[in-house]
Amino acid sequence: MYPFLSTFFPLPFMRFFTQLSAAALAVALSCPVALAKIYPDDFMIPARQPVQAAPTPAPTPKNANASGDSFFFASEIPDGKLTRAEFADAIGTRLYDADAHDNCFGDLILSEAIDYSLLYNDVSLDAPYASSVCVDMRNGIAQGFNDYTFRPNQQIKVSEAAGMLGDIGGLPLRDSNHVTAGEPWYQRYMDAIRSVDREFTMRADDILTGKELKHTLCVLKRYTPALDPLDEFGGGC
Repeated sequence: MYPFLSTFFPLPFMRFFTQLSAAALAVALSCPVALAKIYPDDFMIPARQPVQAAPTPAPTPKNANASGDSFFFASEIPDGKLTRAEFADAIGTRLYDADAHDNCFGDLILSEAIDYSLLYNDVSLDAPYASSVCVDMRNGIAQGFNDYTFRPNQQIKVSEAAGMLGDIGGLPLRDSNHVTAGEPWYQRYMDAIRSVDREFTMRADDILTGKELKHTLCVLKRYTPALDPLDEFGGGC
């Protein structure tokens, strides 16, 4: 088998060498795992497990009233002079909950056209104050003009605000049949607010300020608690 080795080794030794080699080969073939220390898996990169994103928490309503049943989103009232839109938003977001705002436009859209007899033609449905104007209008609070406009960017006069606040209810408002002849339409509303708020000293043609409105709302909540659903005026007026 190995003729070149017979020159240096005796024949019996060669037979023993041949038998030993054959035995070693047989053992290796019969136990490949025992001799192999490197496995195919050693060269495999484990598949990266997808990272499970943390569940997105449900949005927390901005504010809830004391009962926790209805959610209100009271708008911020700036201290300076108010526009009609700002005033409407201040009232609408305190008197009516989120569901009322969401559902107010339900029947305003007729096919692809908007029936502006149900809303003012200068208040777009995507305006940030639109739903407040909507709920105020539908509940007889917001008053527009004869040309079907609301004029949201126009500053609101104290007399206009007094008329809207007086229509909310709860105030000692004189019946319209008992007004003095020649008396301005807003006089009974101004008198009603002055009768409950001694610090209400603004004149009818003045522009209402947010500072004055916050004080008045604080006073009026005694008569109409719904004006303060979040108890934001709980610290006294």
